[in-house]
Amino acid sequence: MKVAIADNLVARADYRFRTRLYPQSRSLSFLEHAPSLGASLTLQTKTSIHADVFYGNKQFLETRMRTTNVTSMSAAPDAAARPPMAA
Repeated sequence: MKVAIADNLVARADYRFRTRLYPQSRSLSFLEHAPSLGASLTLQTKTSIHADVFYGNKQFLETRMRTTNVTSMSAAPDAAARPPMAA
């Protein structure tokens, strides 16, 4: 979901749910939840600044139907994930 807060400011919210079930290898099967929030600010110089916060939770389904939780959280600007521009 995107919402324009001002002419140069956009806010985003996202939620992803994913499941993978492997009948031959139950220990690799998992459920994953990943909500995120972000914002983009466009300056007069046509430069954009992006900020995102992600939270992830993955539950592995083991052989006895027991769950194991793995949780991660990160906050980093979008620019860190992009390769540098050629000069």
